[in-house]
Amino acid sequence: MYRSLKTWLQQKWHPRPAETMLRAYQATFSTMEGQLVLQDLLDRVYCQTCPSLDPQALATHNGCRSVVQDILEKIDQAQQPEKYTITTEGVYARE
Repeated sequence: MYRSLKTWLQQKWHPRPAETMLRAYQATFSTMEGQLVLQDLLDRVYCQTCPSLDPQALATHNGCRSVVQDILEKIDQAQQPEKYTITTEGVYARE
């Protein structure tokens, strides 16, 4: 754990270009295995409602949905870059 945490901390201060990360998302989720994982995330997390009214459970579920939403947006940005523009922070914003 220490070795991976140390590596992460070192890389945290040297972010990769947005285009590189978009290509990585597209490559990862365009494989057969990636498609299976994405479908599982859609089925189990994104397209499900939270069965509980507990605020903590709802927040946790919404956090998980947010991660899946981010993956979907990254894939879309890689496939259709003309729909997005780069902001001064290097983040893509929908036009």
